[in-house]
Amino acid sequence: MYLGPAAYVNHDCESNAIFSPIGQPSYVNISAIKYILPGNEITVNYGCHFFGVNNKFCACISCENKGQGIFSKKGIITYHF
Repeated sequence: MYLGPAAYVNHDCESNAIFSPIGQPSYVNISAIKYILPGNEITVNYGCHFFGVNNKFCACISCENKGQGIFSKKGIITYHF
């Protein structure tokens, strides 16, 4: 469990940064893996099963844009009037 400023970094399945643990006690380094424009949110991937198996309950912006996670059409009941 990360505390301090790293605890406020949000998840995205297509994140722009990664956590790297360093030293003892546990410290964490946040490194950019994509170019981050000023004003853009820094995000990390919490893992492939953090939001259920295969992140099926994920609600990140990447899942929303791709229609995955909670935005998946699978299992959604639709009503036609």
